[in-house]
Amino acid sequence: MFIIKSRHEEREYQYVTLELSTKNYSEAEHNDREKFLMRAIKSYYSIEGVLDNENLFDLLAYNFATKQLHFLFLSSKKQEIKDFFEFIRDQYVEWTDNEINFEIITNKSVSEEMLMSTSAHIHTLAERWEDGYCSSLRSYLFDDAPVWLACRHIKKSYGSAVDYYEYLKVFKNKELLIELKSLVPAQSA
Repeated sequence: MFIIKSRHEEREYQYVTLELSTKNYSEAEHNDREKFLMRAIKSYYSIEGVLDNENLFDLLAYNFATKQLHFLFLSSKKQEIKDFFEFIRDQYVEWTDNEINFEIITNKSVSEEMLMSTSAHIHTLAERWEDGYCSSLRSYLFDDAPVWLACRHIKKSYGSAVDYYEYLKVFKNKELLIELKSLVPAQSA
């Protein structure tokens, strides 16, 4: 009996949360952080895409609205993600003349079945999440994703942008729904 191995590597989804720590971090820098991160990500994909498009990971979702940075990746190599964060760190130093450190708070593997709930978690982290401020939510609701954002992985799990928005509302209010369900009297037999 012959066993044929696939030439394709196993790929896995990764949910990564980073804590930023900088010296002399001002409120003005905090307000400009999203612009900086968007430019850095775009630069990374432009440079890496030209160098070696075959090995570039997919970025599926992000949220920069909180004090932490949240990312959802599809990658076969953890080194790719590490290189990405090092690139962002180097760009930040160049942009601000300040040192920055990333502390990885969360680095979890995510199954394909968990993509929708993980993206919902990422997209609804901010208090006013519906605005899509500092997150990839707008790309999912308005189909205006930048070429470097791989929305297709999550979009295949829902019908339309309206369906995804409704899913997010239910996801965000799940605690309330659980509380309401517990108030319903048990049915007698």
